[in-house]
Amino acid sequence: MRASFYRAKSFLNAPPILIKPKVEKYIIVYLAVSQEAIGVALVQEFPEQKPMYFVSRALQNVETRYQLVQKGGVSIGLCSKTSSAVFSKPLDSG
Repeated sequence: MRASFYRAKSFLNAPPILIKPKVEKYIIVYLAVSQEAIGVALVQEFPEQKPMYFVSRALQNVETRYQLVQKGGVSIGLCSKTSSAVFSKPLDSG
């Protein structure tokens, strides 16, 4: 129990740092969908997965009644609208 607490404490004290995307690496998309919120994380592998972009937001009143697959579509749309800043600059090839 105590070991779990210290592991969680050390994780919270060292949050992940966003990286610049690399051209030669695949981008992995993680979607998080709940009743009242959505989130998207874009990561790349550098032996371990490192985050390069994250966005989330609360769903509006009518969106909370969408089916799960529709909420997934809303989260992908949110990512495509807001991630343009990440991909508008040349990617790092080195």
